[in-house]
Amino acid sequence: MEISLLVLTLAATTLASGLVLIITTVVCIVRKNVLKKRKEKKQLGGLLSNLYKSILHFPYESLESATNYFQNSKKLGEGRYGSVYKGILPDGKVVAVKRLFFKSKQTADDFFNKVNLISGINHKNLVKLLGCSITGPESLLVYEYVPNQSLLDNFSVKINPQLMRWDVSNILLDGDFEPKIADFGLLRLFPRHEVEANGMTMCTGLCEAADPVSEDYFRNVDPSRLLQIGLLCVQVAAELRPSMSVVVKMLINKDEIPQPTPPPWVNY
Repeated sequence: MEISLLVLTLAATTLASGLVLIITTVVCIVRKNVLKKRKEKKQLGGLLSNLYKSILHFPYESLESATNYFQNSKKLGEGRYGSVYKGILPDGKVVAVKRLFFKSKQTADDFFNKVNLISGINHKNLVKLLGCSITGPESLLVYEYVPNQSLLDNFSVKINPQLMRWDVSNILLDGDFEPKIADFGLLRLFPRHEVEANGMTMCTGLCEAADPVSEDYFRNVDPSRLLQIGLLCVQVAAELRPSMSVVVKMLINKDEIPQPTPPPWVNY
């Protein structure tokens, strides 16, 4: 009788302890979710309601899971802007997830709007920006996955980077070994003062494509002016492209230059 009573007492105690543990766990999970939603609401404000409806939004937790919590074995490489990881989404789609080296203090809606703008640019030779995550402890960018690494990785002979006139690390090769430029427009996601505080300029990338003899000149030129001249030179209609003599004048003079015609692959 005493043994049965002891068994019942132990069973009741164990059951009560288990119930307390379950209730405590549930309360902690609910509290964590409530605090998370409050933080997101405070951080994102009016953007929150539209964010979850957008195809550009990727939950931070889903990208963590897709990359095995940014496991080293999933790391594809590292550039000047951040580290890139291979990720597999729940629907089986393979993507590249970029963790940015520096965090921006700009508002979440400003960052998201810029991502929305850049993601609308479609061209066969640009790595497509699919979206971003702005609800976690860090901002993440999601790109299409380009399987054949960078152009530099595909050289059969090891080349001394100091002998390279241009930086080709951001030129990637797709499944058909067609070139695609990565990080297009990425610096435009951040305010100028944040870019410069991290050792870069808005001219980063442009100056590296210039002849070393004249690169000092280009560092003193507004990069948006160089881009504008470049866009004028690659307009679809040949008759709209300036002659070389006109291009030289635009580079030397500081006169106002015409706006290029928007290319057909840009979605507005």
